[in-house]
Amino acid sequence: MTYVTKTRSRNMVIAALAIPVVLTLSVSSALAATVNTRSNVVFIVDESGSMSGEQAFLENTVIDKLDTDLLAAGVSDERRYGVVGFGGSVSSNDPRQIGGGLADAATTKTNLGALTVSGGLEDGFQAIDFALTNFSFTGGAAINFILVTDEARTGSNIRNASLDSTSIANTLSSCNILLNAIVNHGFTSAGGTALGIDSNGDAYLADGSGGFTVSTGGQENAFGFGQNYIDAALGTGGAAWDLNALRAGGDSALSFGEAFIDIKVSEIISQPPSNPAPIPLPAAGWLLLAGLGGLGALRRFGKA
Repeated sequence: MTYVTKTRSRNMVIAALAIPVVLTLSVSSALAATVNTRSNVVFIVDESGSMSGEQAFLENTVIDKLDTDLLAAGVSDERRYGVVGFGGSVSSNDPRQIGGGLADAATTKTNLGALTVSGGLEDGFQAIDFALTNFSFTGGAAINFILVTDEARTGSNIRNASLDSTSIANTLSSCNILLNAIVNHGFTSAGGTALGIDSNGDAYLADGSGGFTVSTGGQENAFGFGQNYIDAALGTGGAAWDLNALRAGGDSALSFGEAFIDIKVSEIISQPPSNPAPIPLPAAGWLLLAGLGGLGALRRFGKA
């Protein structure tokens, strides 16, 4: 059993779930040397009625601190963010881009605040496909997608049946895009219940005082609704997270926020940049080309 304790200074306010808790963290000097100085991050967020707390977490906690920590870690040339909402009745449950494409952190904070909680049918894979199609990514930037949903991709929530976890993971991986999924699903490790896990089998555990530790043996447990999204995220080399740890509030929410942002920064500064940036295709096109082994040819330089 292996544990590595993460320590951080504290100066950040979490407003998730309307539970005021204070969290501060700074980027660890132990993080990998910066590879990327540009980043494009897209938040892909469920707009159903149960998602107000997670939306508040992204708006009031994640965007400001993520942007600050990326700058501190050396991502100094460009940091832009996009917002996609899905499953909201505002657009017949189809995914929608909120705002005018990729934007700075301040504008993105406003865009995250424009998410609804009107509810509907939620297909996270359809929303990921939409994000690929509707943003112009920066050539040479690290591209990172964050999917947030508490619904299973089953039954009527499957609105595009041509997409599955394998095709999504292959498509994103071909473009060097990492996916993180915050889902309604539990995780365990050699050290016990986990906040989340990554593709290397590392698990992130609350330490009982608002911080987190890292353990080996990370895996999803049998309880939850996000298996497809977990498989897709881990298939890209990303991570998957249990939103119930955030909903618990208190030290659990503190630990969740600290671990999630710390891992996001570590991913973004060290993941392979997308250069050239991807040309998104409709789902059927991706599947056909995946079968032909031609995904690598479907990329071009993005717009700066």
